[in-house]
Amino acid sequence: MTITLRTLLLRCLGVLSSLALLVAQPEIGQAAPQLGVVSLELSNTDLVPGSLLEVRYHTSPGTLQGPVDIYFALAVPNNPSLIFLQADGSLSTTGAPFRRNVTITEETARIFRGNLVWIPFGHYDCYMLLVQAGSSLDDLNAWVSGISVASFFFRPLSQEQLDLIQQRGNPDLLTTTWIDIQREKRDTWLYLTSPPTQYVFVNGALQGQTAVNVTSAGTPPKVDPALFTPQTTKDQLITAFGTPSSVENIGDTDAYQEVTFTLGLTATFHQGTLIAASTDTP
Repeated sequence: MTITLRTLLLRCLGVLSSLALLVAQPEIGQAAPQLGVVSLELSNTDLVPGSLLEVRYHTSPGTLQGPVDIYFALAVPNNPSLIFLQADGSLSTTGAPFRRNVTITEETARIFRGNLVWIPFGHYDCYMLLVQAGSSLDDLNAWVSGISVASFFFRPLSQEQLDLIQQRGNPDLLTTTWIDIQREKRDTWLYLTSPPTQYVFVNGALQGQTAVNVTSAGTPPKVDPALFTPQTTKDQLITAFGTPSSVENIGDTDAYQEVTFTLGLTATFHQGTLIAASTDTP
């Protein structure tokens, strides 16, 4: 069963409206609906390559008296279908629960914990829902909670970095390094205009800023720092900056490669992954 995001949201609105009417105006002799609560919690909502994300959820039994199936779904950029977490930990467009026949208690559990690197950039929505055990997701009457929604952005630059660019423009000079084993992206930005300042970011978070006394004999390249992430390819840099002035292997193999551009950019790749980039006044 493939369920589009639009379909699920419409169902959500429909079932919540129906439940609101039942609670507000219950019929004489009608039993109150059995409802539990599930709520999503994200450790971070502004993520860049290397950022740690932990996804947790909390459940409360409310008035539930029977077991439920628990659904978790993810809306990813440029994909009209939701992706569901399966019981074996895999992801699929098949609308299946990742936990079945669960007796809901007051509990907090973790779904995911890890550093994000290789997923598409964009806006992500996470959804969770409780459904009567053994029932179909298509059966609105089997929904026994509201849908919990939590969202995050995964971008080349953090909001803190974007705010600085909004204030001061692209840095005059920059150095970016990526240490894969540590899942750490370090950006050092240098602004030569008054006040001359160096900013250091680790995984998008500002670690410090220092006043500097630096002058430049030429015109600094002021390139867009969003171009430099572990996902950046050599072809993308060629598209942005033209044919390299040199491409050299580092060492006896082509595992490490240094690519230089005439505007003052040097980029280093390891097996196709960008691990360092720096600019200088040409």
